[in-house]
Amino acid sequence: MAGTGEVEEDYVKWLDRAKSGAEVVKPAERFEVPEIRASVMRMRTSFMNFKEVCQALRRDQKHVFKFFVKALATNGSIHEDYVVLKGKFGAEQLSEVLKNYVEQYVVCPICKRPDTHLSREGDFAFLVCDACGARNSVKRV
Repeated sequence: MAGTGEVEEDYVKWLDRAKSGAEVVKPAERFEVPEIRASVMRMRTSFMNFKEVCQALRRDQKHVFKFFVKALATNGSIHEDYVVLKGKFGAEQLSEVLKNYVEQYVVCPICKRPDTHLSREGDFAFLVCDACGARNSVKRV
């Protein structure tokens, strides 16, 4: 029967062998909003990956669209995968509006996690956190 010293040495050797074959992967951010793809043609801006962004945020396209239209003081139209806004808006400007939306309507102000959903009770809207249970009122768009 092997002594405990030998067992420990074998165990350490196996661990070293396993570590050498393991791939070190940097942990990805759990909540990543896709980079905005926009194109300007004449006096119209197309937000090409609007649907993809809404899916990443887990928010209704109409709600996000209303926020963009109000923040940019313009109007536009929702199509299946993209949005057309009246006016010339760069990707940086759209990204800033999206950042404001995420701060107000996606990330929990208490625990800073994106695990939230919007709830409406009568005339009031609430941001409800699925992670910590916090419930905060938010402005209606």
